Amino acid sequence: MRVRVYSHVNKSAVARVTARLRDKAKAYDQKATVTVGVGGEDADKPALRYDGTKSDATLGQVARWQEYGTDTIPERGVVRGWFDLRVEQMRSGLADAVRRHYVTAWAQRMAEELRGLIKQGAADLYAPLADATKAARGRAGVRTGPALYATGQLVEAVKARVSGEVVDVKSPGYSKLGGR
Repeated sequence: MRVRVYSHVNKSAVARVTARLRDKAKAYDQKATVTVGVGGEDADKPALRYDGTKSDATLGQVARWQEYGTDTIPERGVVRGWFDLRVEQMRSGLADAVRRHYVTAWAQRMAEELRGLIKQGAADLYAPLADATKAARGRAGVRTGPALYATGQLVEAVKARVSGEVVDVKSPGYSKLGGR
């Protein structure tokens, strides 16, 4: 059996709808704010200890302590260092993403890049793990390096947000405690 479908496309109507959708996309992209890092609901979650139990600190606090340091934790400015090294590329990349209407995809790539740096041990470039930290990780059966990657919780919390909405960023192949 053969079926033939005949239709008439109103090219004028298609052009009007296309123009409206393009204008809406431009307006969205031009107003969009992009953030990459630990934030939102993830920042309020309890941080996990090496043994998997919840600590009194939030993940947001741990992220801040690692980024800026404390009296007992050395500064590991991974996010600031990553941003500072790529600020010009990020400006031009974001401008291009706005022009081409792929801000969400660009933001996701940036979050994936930051996650990758943490997984590769970029924090160790700032301050290697203390011997006491390595020993505590060993006693808990968690891999001893790199810094910021023992439980995987901090890496999993690095997300991209476009105008407050989380962009879906996955970290495949990561088991809960102990890395890959």
